[in-house]
Amino acid sequence: MTATRKPLRWAKRTRASVGFKPATQALFPYNRKHYQRFLIGDAGSQTPWYGVSFQLASEAHAISRGIDFGLTKFIAHYETLFSQVVSAFDDGSDWVITHDKYDEAWWPNTQKTLSALRTLFAQHQVANEFRGALLLKKQAVFTFVRELLSYPTGVFKREGSFYSDIDVSHSHLPFIIKISSHLNVDFLSTQPALLQEIVQAHRSPVFTIKAYRGTSL
Repeated sequence: MTATRKPLRWAKRTRASVGFKPATQALFPYNRKHYQRFLIGDAGSQTPWYGVSFQLASEAHAISRGIDFGLTKFIAHYETLFSQVVSAFDDGSDWVITHDKYDEAWWPNTQKTLSALRTLFAQHQVANEFRGALLLKKQAVFTFVRELLSYPTGVFKREGSFYSDIDVSHSHLPFIIKISSHLNVDFLSTQPALLQEIVQAHRSPVFTIKAYRGTSL
């Protein structure tokens, strides 16, 4: 009897740390429409957004020559940075994960890619066509961190193809971690001091840190 109860308790904890909801404004501590207008360069976005991009310094020359340094190296360098920033700002609430500019279907194909994330959707009986938000507590974020980092370039099997950037939003702060198909991780906020805090804490020879237009480091 005891042996059957432990998996049940584990399953309950897993379900509690994962959720799926429509990407309505109520999920976000910022005006998402204004944010999306900012992303597409709409001058009418109304809310000022600031951003910094962490890019691999050692690969700058290769990238400038159009050489793809690969997803494996990207994950090796960015997993620690991503996890440290999540830990620093986590307050026990959900992290809200969405596509960035437009709410796309999470799985536009049935290819055998990103198996852990696809299995998560299947376990919760969420259709491939779901266009909403994936909600994860911190530990669940860490469980899936490698596939989240892989998502923009990993949905399709074709080398060099990408699907969509994804945003990992804090539930209470106007703060977003953007996982980019350009194989870098960006941090965005309406509070520039928050970004400066991240830059100061994670400045490293490994990364070249580039400010978005209008952002001062």
